[in-house]
Order: sequence, then structure tokens, then C-alpha cells
Amino acid sequence: MKRYIFLVLIVITLLLQTITSPVLATPAWERVKVDRVLDNQHVQLFDGRVIRIIGMTPPSLFEKQSHQSCFARPFFRLLKLLIENKTVKIRGDMTLEDGTILPRHVKLENGRNLAEFLLEKGKTSVMTMSKKASFYSKYRNAQAMAKDSEIGIWKGCGGNKDLHERLRRSGIGLRNTPRASFLAPISVGQVKEVLSGEKLLLTNGLKVQMIGVSVPSSFDSRKGFSCFGLQARQHLESLILHKQVFLRRDTSQLNDDGDLLRYVFLPLHDKRGRELFINKQIIEDGYAKHRKSETDKKYEDILKSAQEIAYKDKKGSWDNCLQSILAEK
Repeated sequence: MKRYIFLVLIVITLLLQTITSPVLATPAWERVKVDRVLDNQHVQLFDGRVIRIIGMTPPSLFEKQSHQSCFARPFFRLLKLLIENKTVKIRGDMTLEDGTILPRHVKLENGRNLAEFLLEKGKTSVMTMSKKASFYSKYRNAQAMAKDSEIGIWKGCGGNKDLHERLRRSGIGLRNTPRASFLAPISVGQVKEVLSGEKLLLTNGLKVQMIGVSVPSSFDSRKGFSCFGLQARQHLESLILHKQVFLRRDTSQLNDDGDLLRYVFLPLHDKRGRELFINKQIIEDGYAKHRKSETDKKYEDILKSAQEIAYKDKKGSWDNCLQSILAEK
């Protein structure tokens, strides 16, 4: 008898939980007609509502994107062809709240999910969304297919131009040559000529651009700039011309001109055998400015501190060239 009463109580408890627990029903699909495409992600319906298409983050019509800007206009034209003045189905998502603009999944007239179709063709990237969102796995899988096939935005503007550029800047042309050792994290070379306050030429013909250093050209026609450029070059010559230097690599190999991007060190600088960090020294002495790099950040804090010292003490060009400019009539 006790066992029977216990089972009845369990059944009643489960029934009460079922009755009191809120049931989140899956939103229903709604049949609507699209009036016009507003941009690459928003459309207006004939009833006046504006919806944002869920599942994709397409190339923007209004912001220049380094690797996708060339796809923005073609995407806009394709979206208009697919849904403008067409009857489609839309559905909300339980993970996204409605506002003035309604987030909606969209199905085409043929029943295909619009975002999934465009992701699969490499026309867009998947939007940041909760894993609990409807069609999350489908959207991610569609994008993965396009990426693996390197189509659309995953191929890049101008075909494989971005890939070729990365290969060129990786120093691939120096491999299997006598100068391949200079692609290593640390290499040693001798300075044949100082080309500017930030660039030098080695005896083997390779040019080195110092990372994190910015100096005007000594041929700059703007008032006072040639003074900075000339003094910077002369100061760098006094430090390293005809001397052997260590070159340390960060993330990058080459710049756009094919020059090695490196930190430069003068070995055995004092009796203790300490190195002199040339990039830091020329900034700290007041003959260059710190140039922020988006990729090479190993010594960024050190170079920024050197810049602060130069500003504070007004040494080098910051003193000499500025005084000469002020003295000009």
C-alpha cells in the first residue's frame, strides 16, 4: 500500500511540473513578400516590417574590408535577385529578441535556407550566434565547406592574390639560396651601408628594415623633415656602419619591398659583453619615432618606453632640428 501511494505521488509531481513548466514552442514559419533589399543583411517586407537575416555576416556595403570589399556589390545584386519582390518564409529564433528590426531566418521559394545557401557558396561568413540557435550546425558546416574549397570570400579579392602575397613576404624566394640562413630567428650580418635612419644594407646585398622604427627621409622636401632624416642616418652610421650585427626576427619575414624586417643588435657592446639594442637606442637618443606594428610586438613596450624618454629629454633631432626650424625666418 505504501509503495502504491509513493508511486502515485511521483506521478502527480511529474504532472504538476509538466503543467507549471513553460513550454518554449519552436517559432512557426511565416509566409511573407519582400518589398526591397535595403543592404546586404536587411530587407523590408510589403507590410512595412524590416528584418535582419539571421545566420550570416556578409561583406558590408558601407565599410571597406581588407579582403572582402570586392564582394560587397556582387552580394547585394545577388540578394536582390534571390528575394526582392519574391515570396519567402521567415522565422524567428528563441535565442534572439525582437526589436524595431526583426531577426529572422529566411527560406527561399524553393525551400532552401537563404543564409545556408549563401554560406555554402562562399558569399558570406557565418554570424556570431549561440550554439543553441536554430540551424547553428548547418550554418557552421556550410561555411566550413566553402572554406575548405577556397571559394568566394575565402579565395580573396583578385583570386589567390592574398596567398601569393603571403608567400612572397614569407621569404620563400630566399629559400634554397646561400642567403637562406637570414630567414632564421637569429642571423648575423655585416653592415655595408646605412641607407636611412631605419634601413641598412648588408654586405651580402640584403636590405634590413628595422622593426618599430620610423624616420623621415633625408630627401623629404617638407620644412625641417630632411634635417630629421639626415641626422637619423648619420647617427645610425655612427653606431653600426661596417660592424657585425645580430638580426632577430619577430613574426614577419619581409616588408612590401622585400626587405628583411628585423630587430638589430650590436654584440659585445661593453666590457660585460652586453648587446646594444639598436632599434631602441636610435629612438631613445631622439633620432627616430616608435612605429606601432600590428604583427611584430615582441619589443613593443620597450620601444614605446624609449619614445617616452626621447620626448621627455628632447635629445638628438628633437632638439637640434626643432631649434633650427624655429630659428628660420
